[in-house]
Formats: sequence, structure tokens, C-alpha cells
Amino acid sequence: MEMQFKREKLLGCGGQAEVFLASTLTQYFSSNVLPPLIAVKSVDTMDCVPLMRENQILEDLGGCQSIIKHYGVRLTLENGQMIYNILLEFAEGGSLFDQIQTYGANGLPETEVRDFTESILLGLKHIHDHGYVHRDIKPENILICKNNEEATGIKRYPLYMAPETVIYGEYRPSSDVWALVLEMLTGNQAWNLPPKTELKTLFSYIASEYPLAPTWISSEARDFMIRCFSKDLRYRWTVDMLLRHLWKANGDSH
Repeated sequence: MEMQFKREKLLGCGGQAEVFLASTLTQYFSSNVLPPLIAVKSVDTMDCVPLMRENQILEDLGGCQSIIKHYGVRLTLENGQMIYNILLEFAEGGSLFDQIQTYGANGLPETEVRDFTESILLGLKHIHDHGYVHRDIKPENILICKNNEEATGIKRYPLYMAPETVIYGEYRPSSDVWALVLEMLTGNQAWNLPPKTELKTLFSYIASEYPLAPTWISSEARDFMIRCFSKDLRYRWTVDMLLRHLWKANGDSH
């Protein structure tokens, strides 16, 4: 089988799959124009069912700038094993978590938070409009591409679960906006708990407590956070409502 790419280095692992930085050996693949560098998510075909589902979702969600570009699937025979590979856009800017870490304890400037938030909300709108829920919006899953656009990944992590998910096991579109901007604005996670805190303790915090808005952010940003952190789903704002929020519309910040 002709290879469309050459793996250069391992970027990370998730579940059964490994993600590699790869250089492309051909310009075209599956009617797509390939850039010089891509990310390749690979797994043995014996374990590829979850990756096949992810591939189908990425195909369904194609065409949105705020979602990672998907170039197709390639099967390769390597060392006698058949490997299932998804070819994806390589996010040269790393993750939003990396960006937050460079600014330290006070978080990102509000102007940057607004820009990132708009791109994330547009991606979520596209996901929700196609009948999906992301289920885990967190800085580690937001990738920053060459043009500073943000693209969402697909994972799950309990620290960022919404209250209705913890209490009732429910995932709804509005669950995706819970804790949307907190870490960007504060440089800290929603719950200041020790690293080895038991899940039941974490879930108790999520179900009963409210994260505190930092005192140094603008009143508009604080109001935006309150709209995201409503425990009652009837009052938590939707993606469309948040996109129309004054904090987004007038660009004022302190």
C-alpha cells in the first residue's frame, strides 16, 4: 500500500490510539489537498471501532473552521499489522491549556479570551446543529491552529463535567458551555482540589458548589460566566445566546 505520510514523532496517546506528527508524501488524498505536516491518529484494526466512530463524526462535522480538519482514513500494513489511520489537521499552536500556562495565575487577557470563546462557541454551534454534544470542553481539548483558529477535539474528563451529568448522567447541548471560560480568565481549574482527590469528592463539589468569578475581570465577563454556570438548565444560556452576549458584542473589557 502506498503511504501518503511519514510519521515523524509521537505527539500523544489516548485510549488504544497514538497520535503522530507526520510529513505528507503526496499533495492529494481523498479529494483533499494535504498540507506539508499533518497529525495521524493510528490504531491496530483489531481495536479500531472507537476510531471509526470518531471518523464518522468528523466527516459529519466537516466544513467548520472551528473544528479540526479531517482529511480521510488510510489503512497501512506495518510490521505485519494492519493499522487504521485518521489523517487530521496538525495544530501547530498546541492546546489552549499550553496558552493559559504561559500567562500564569491571572489567566489570559480578556480580549484573547473573547476571541477564543467566540471560536469555541461557533464550533459548538456547528456540533449541536448536527445533533451531537461534545461532552468535554476543556483547555487540553482546544487546539490552536496556524491561523490562531481554535479547533475542538473529542474526549471526556470528569473535572469539567456539568452538574446534570454528575447527578443524572445526562449530556445536553447546554452541558458543553459549563465552565467554558473560567480557566481562560483565571488561569486555574474550576475546583481547587488536590491532584489525587477522589471522584466522589469532586462530584460533590460539582453538584453543590459554584466556582468563584475572579474579582479582576470586567462586569461583562463576570456576567458571561454566571450565564454559563447556572446549575438549572432552564436558565443556563445556549450557545446562540452566549454568542449574542454583550461581552461578545461590544468588546468592552478592563
